Amino acid sequence: NGVELSDLPDALADQGIEYARYREELRAQIELDTLRQRDVVARVYLNPREVDDFLRGAEAGEEANREYMVSHILIGTPLNATAGQRDAARERAERLRERVLEGENFAELAIAYSEAQNALQGGSLGWRKRNALPTAFVAHVLQLEPGGVAELITTGSGVHVVRLDETRGGDPIIQEQWELRHILLQPNEIRDDDATRGEIAEIREQILAGESFGALARAYSADPGSAGEGGMLGWVSPEDLDPAFAAGVAELESDEISEPIRSSFGWHIAQRSGTRMQDVSEDVRRRRAELALRERKVQEETQLWLQRLRAEAFVEYKK
Repeated sequence: NGVELSDLPDALADQGIEYARYREELRAQIELDTLRQRDVVARVYLNPREVDDFLRGAEAGEEANREYMVSHILIGTPLNATAGQRDAARERAERLRERVLEGENFAELAIAYSEAQNALQGGSLGWRKRNALPTAFVAHVLQLEPGGVAELITTGSGVHVVRLDETRGGDPIIQEQWELRHILLQPNEIRDDDATRGEIAEIREQILAGESFGALARAYSADPGSAGEGGMLGWVSPEDLDPAFAAGVAELESDEISEPIRSSFGWHIAQRSGTRMQDVSEDVRRRRAELALRERKVQEETQLWLQRLRAEAFVEYKK
């Protein structure tokens, strides 16, 4: 939130949060996220057919590009909660919802009271498509205007206070694309970084002297995906390239051979032979669909995983 680290204890104190407790909760959160990455995220599998079904379904048309920024506060309940525990959680959630409606800062309330994984992010779920929202939230969120707060939502995890922060999307996605080819050399045990730069510079001089870019790419390039094609990358969006490589290519005139460019992959020379503005809506929709479906699976599996952890901890405590 733009708070300097040195000012964090005072900023937390202003919200009634002890710095030591905040650090301990943050440490525990990091440990839990590490376990979640290993036990949940790494095991989620996405079938390509699921993506196809997703794109043929209700997300087709203008709604396919609409995204929602949603925040929530979770008052948790145990796996086998009693009626009394559920009622107590609902009363706490209702009081928090009233405070939100009265104008209190949602993010600060989430940090202070939410038991959700994203509490320290102010309860924000980030930008999500409709089908990537928690299933229990969807019908409520679709009825809200930005800034609106839903009626309390009860799930197996507890009781949620949910707010729709913003919406966006629905327009075609137009991106600049470049037609590129390149030659990549990578440092290794025999050739250090300086020597690699020198060798790619020599290849550049050979091209400027009239030798074939494609033939030299086939002979020397370390990029297995493009070397056999004479270094051709085809039409690509700058956003899909290594940032340092994209920055070097952006400076080129048409058909100009770049100076050596250092990226995270090694040393390149590149040639940009064309520029166009392209509607990439379909490609972006598919990538977003894959991310949305993966996020939904991860979220659903995470809730089950957390419930198992709580149940195992309770059994251990009983012993």
